[in-house]
Amino acid sequence: MAAKTNPKVQEALRLIDGGMNPYGAAKASGAVESSVYAALKRRAVKAAGPVGGDPEAVLREMALAGKVEEVALIAGRLFLLTEELKRSARK
Repeated sequence: MAAKTNPKVQEALRLIDGGMNPYGAAKASGAVESSVYAALKRRAVKAAGPVGGDPEAVLREMALAGKVEEVALIAGRLFLLTEELKRSARK
């Protein structure tokens, strides 16, 4: 069952998209601060995409969403992991 959309939280999200911090957006819109943070978390989970999907597609979506540094860290760690696995396979 989907919850009803709270117009104050929606206004706070618009303010955040405009550059305001979550605390200030909650105060300015009259929304409950915890509701604004919960909405931000739901938005982030939704943007991350499905778990278990195509790893390359997930990384591409992350990069397109501006999370380039996170993608670079993941890619670097995967490279190190594959090198470690290659070394252990040679033994």
